[in-house]
Amino acid sequence: MSTHRLILKRQKSGSLTALALFFRLSIAFLLWLSLASTVLAAADESPLRQSQLSLPPQGITRAGVSVVRLLVTYTGSDSAQSGNTAPVVAQCTGLGVLVASSLNPDPQASPEYSNWVLTDGNLVNASGDKATCASNQPSGRLASVNILPSTAYNSSYLPLLPPATTDAGTTNFHCLNTDCSKGPILFPFSTDTQHPQPFLNIAKSTVATQALILAPNTNKTGPLSVFSSTNPKDPQQFRNLLEGYRAPEVVPMSAKTLEAGTPSIDDEGNLAGIHLSSANENATADVFGSFVSTTFAQLKLLSSNAVHDNWNTGVDDLYHSHLDLAQTNLKNASAANTEFTAGKALAATATIQAAPPASTSATSSGNVLNDGITIAGYRISLLLLSLAGLTVLILFLLIAYWIMSQARARRKFREELAAAEQDSERELQRIEEEATQQSKAQMIQVPAQSLVPAAPTMLRCPRCNEFVARDATICPRCQLFLSPSESGLHLRINPAAPQAAGSASGRSLREPQAPPMLADQPTMVPVNTIGEQPTIELAPGTVADPDRTVPLNRRVKPVGFVVGTHSDPGIKRKFKPNEDSLFAAQGPLGGHAGNQPFGLFVVADGMGGHAQGEDASQLAIQKIVDTVLIRLAKDGSLQNDDGGRLLMEGIQTANQAVHQHNMDERGDMGTTVTAALVLGSQAYVANVGDSRTYLYRKGEGLRKITNDHSVVASLVEAGIIKPDDIYTHPKRNQIYRSLGEKPAVDIDCFPLQLQEGDKLLLCSDGLWDMVRDPQIEEVVKNTVVDPNQTGDALIQAALAGGGEDNVSVIVVQITDATRVSAGRGSVQILAKPESVQLPSF
Repeated sequence: MSTHRLILKRQKSGSLTALALFFRLSIAFLLWLSLASTVLAAADESPLRQSQLSLPPQGITRAGVSVVRLLVTYTGSDSAQSGNTAPVVAQCTGLGVLVASSLNPDPQASPEYSNWVLTDGNLVNASGDKATCASNQPSGRLASVNILPSTAYNSSYLPLLPPATTDAGTTNFHCLNTDCSKGPILFPFSTDTQHPQPFLNIAKSTVATQALILAPNTNKTGPLSVFSSTNPKDPQQFRNLLEGYRAPEVVPMSAKTLEAGTPSIDDEGNLAGIHLSSANENATADVFGSFVSTTFAQLKLLSSNAVHDNWNTGVDDLYHSHLDLAQTNLKNASAANTEFTAGKALAATATIQAAPPASTSATSSGNVLNDGITIAGYRISLLLLSLAGLTVLILFLLIAYWIMSQARARRKFREELAAAEQDSERELQRIEEEATQQSKAQMIQVPAQSLVPAAPTMLRCPRCNEFVARDATICPRCQLFLSPSESGLHLRINPAAPQAAGSASGRSLREPQAPPMLADQPTMVPVNTIGEQPTIELAPGTVADPDRTVPLNRRVKPVGFVVGTHSDPGIKRKFKPNEDSLFAAQGPLGGHAGNQPFGLFVVADGMGGHAQGEDASQLAIQKIVDTVLIRLAKDGSLQNDDGGRLLMEGIQTANQAVHQHNMDERGDMGTTVTAALVLGSQAYVANVGDSRTYLYRKGEGLRKITNDHSVVASLVEAGIIKPDDIYTHPKRNQIYRSLGEKPAVDIDCFPLQLQEGDKLLLCSDGLWDMVRDPQIEEVVKNTVVDPNQTGDALIQAALAGGGEDNVSVIVVQITDATRVSAGRGSVQILAKPESVQLPSF
């Protein structure tokens, strides 16, 4: 081994040691960094920061600033607006919610904001002469409505401007119903241009998750138990009481006591409903949504302002951890309305979350671990950045180590390959030298003529290409006469073969003699013509020509048929309508004795539920009978070739009838169908869907004639699942073709040539889904006496297999025509649904 290779191995060992040491140090650093960050982070967080890390649900944060408490005053005089001198007969309180705040669209009016409140009309009865919100409903008219904002809007009491009240000629109240007290009501109040208001968007979904109430401001105050005051001595006393009930809080929708006008919101804080006290129910957004939007469209109100837009955007940013953007938008909301303190408070919360906490005990290294940088609105700690950088570095080193290892492996392989090539060249050179020396020794000892290669002892026959002895005169396989070529390396046909030898095989050999120049090449023999084939003697009575014309009475034997029909609703559908329908009829064509016999057999499996499946299958059979049976009974000249077209025409007519019924009744019923039309010994089988027709023939067994138009059948055909999987596949009940789905349907039709002893089996999927084909074959094979016995045995097998569906079968046994006497000269109906009407023959 060279010194160079030893140096490489030392370098490899040293690099592996250094890499292992680096991995150990990296793992130790990660453990230390994780432990230090946990300890320092726990020591560095102040109580203030920990208290601010959790936020209330987004819905209450967004909507809490827009819910208001209403103080409604009714007086006993119509001139209530003239100095409020009329006596107060009732005061009520309830809730409302701001749903719009827009600059006055009238350019000639003074610039101000028109703010709109949605509440319960029973609380603010603007059209009646009674205080409907009070328990005794005293006579009086609405005098004023005072609005108290929530503590989320402004923690101190800040009364807003009262709304415009009704007078003799003008009203600013908009009601959903003619009687304002029976539904939601909209009314406005005005603020100057410096005080736009936050308002709620109406939810697109009407699914309200919680109700938003105004609870006591402190836990020392009990729940509000007085919602109205009749004939108050001091109206201001009731107003002072209500100032302590302005803290927004969410309660379940099922809460027993909800104030009039209590809003309900979805998870994002959109308005989803209003509580109506008169009916004790929740009016959802789909009830009042169009009413609100139509009213605002008529008033030409805008759908946004600076407070609303910045507040909603800031809340979204805060709850999605975009803290820098949240601070900016929330501060903008407060700047647009200085009395809207919610923006300032929430911006301070975002600032506390975004900024690192001040710690008197933490060292600078602790701050570095817990601090971070903000990327796209997300704050990432330096700890995470360090871990990510270290992970990337380790991955880089691993990739570099893998590349170096691959390079070393390739270099080692090239070196070993070069060494192997050198060894091979040396070994080859040694072998050549030994062979040369041995050859020279043999040349000295052996005469020169012995160096000529000997002729092979076995040569190939030029006809059959089999090996033959070099001196053979005839091929033992193909009996070709042979002779060696001049060189002795090939065999050729012997041109001087005796004719007698050729005649022994019944033919003469007429082979051309090869030209002398091709004497050393094998002779190719052409295939013998039909005239050269030997004559074969046939046994007496054997038909030599299968295509020879045979008289009709000898080729086709007249047949008849015996029929058995059975249907059962099954075990699991025993007390439901049987959606299967079947029909069986036989007779002579044209209704005249002596004419060719015919049989019409149909099994239909309806779909649709609620008796629609039963109706669909019976309607389909009715149309097939109307189309096919009347033609068979009246037309004695019907040819066999017309049978398939007639059967398909009947099924297509049935499809159109079911489809038209679906269009007229807006239904979805449908049916599968399998039908057989037998004309003497010729039968035509057609199907749509997964109802099947089988043919049993002695010696050949049971064979399925039809193709299932189902999802599982397509999967089997595509090789995706095995045939046995159709019985357990989750989509085994799904079909892609049925009657009634489209105006026209594709129909499969199969011609069959019948013979005595055959059995046709028509069935719905209730049979083959419960009984496998081998078991069906055993039942059909072992009940050879009576088709009714066969049908009953098949029904019992399906019930024993589970009986999960309706099951119907028709068994047609082909027999000698002389054995069948029933129905000669007339059409005989063997089975039909009760609702199917027969045509007049």
